Amino acid sequence: MCSTCYASFKGDDIWSDMFRVDFGVRQGSVLLPYLFALYLDDLSRLCLSSCIIILYADDILFISRFVG
Repeated sequence: MCSTCYASFKGDDIWSDMFRVDFGVRQGSVLLPYLFALYLDDLSRLCLSSCIIILYADDILFISRFVG
């Protein structure tokens, strides 16, 4: 998905040098919702007993149960 993709970032009005992106899914990809759902399904199964997961659009809130 990311062959020959380059990116840079901006901080304090200064741009970084360009760097190659060798992994990940590009924003806006048609695969993104499917891969996100797969990841979230596995994550929710792992956290089922130890935390609460609240989902809204593309935001995730994890609430851990404190044991002390």
